Amino acid sequence: MKRTYEPDFKNPKAKKDKGTMKSLHAKGGLCVICGSRNVELHHVRFRSQGGSDVPENLVMLCSDCHLMIHAENKDVRKLLGQHIAAHRPDIIAHIKKSMGDDVGEEWLKRRLSL
Repeated sequence: MKRTYEPDFKNPKAKKDKGTMKSLHAKGGLCVICGSRNVELHHVRFRSQGGSDVPENLVMLCSDCHLMIHAENKDVRKLLGQHIAAHRPDIIAHIKKSMGDDVGEEWLKRRLSL
């Protein structure tokens, strides 16, 4: 089976919404996968793929889990998908709205095993 891969190249035109990012990071939290307190923000739909800095596209991950997500670790991506399905329906709705229902649904299945 051929593996599809979506590289995370930086979009030179994408600009971070520093206010939103700072506000969410200041609130702190725990990694949604392992529970670690040392967290950073992760864009569920990468900015390089059209994702934005809105809260509906962001989750807190520790640096280890964040690296594993970007390294295409299927187990960690599946755990993130389970968290989103159980606790963050706003992310699912945002992805479908921003990409279209059918494309968003396919993307969620492929990227997060939903």
